[in-house]
Amino acid sequence: MNELELLILLVSVFIVTYKAASKFKKWCTPDVNLEEQKLKASLKKALDENKLHVYKQLMYENAGVEKYRWKAIGGKKGDGRTRDNCCRAHGRIFYWDHSKNKNPARDDNGNPIHPGEMTGCRCQAIPIVDRIK
Repeated sequence: MNELELLILLVSVFIVTYKAASKFKKWCTPDVNLEEQKLKASLKKALDENKLHVYKQLMYENAGVEKYRWKAIGGKKGDGRTRDNCCRAHGRIFYWDHSKNKNPARDDNGNPIHPGEMTGCRCQAIPIVDRIK
């Protein structure tokens, strides 16, 4: 994947809408290789469940993006609706693979999470691209 293709992929993730996502569901076809078909099936499932954060995570991982910076709405202090655990995670760098995180962000039950996973969460994962492959 060249630099332009990676840039286009990352930009497209940011501008995806639910309307575009519904068109993306038709992308899964049986005439692609097995690995690509599994990726497309995972993306389709995420879109069917309206979990845009899962779609973004899969797209970033497929593009080789391993880390992200947590962005909480309202920053470290929040805006009155931001959860405390999201405020604590704001600005920190995490891996998509929870096993690589020494101190992952956690939900109210102590489970490791990524931005946008909790109900009503408005946090975002800002991708960190160390190098373009």
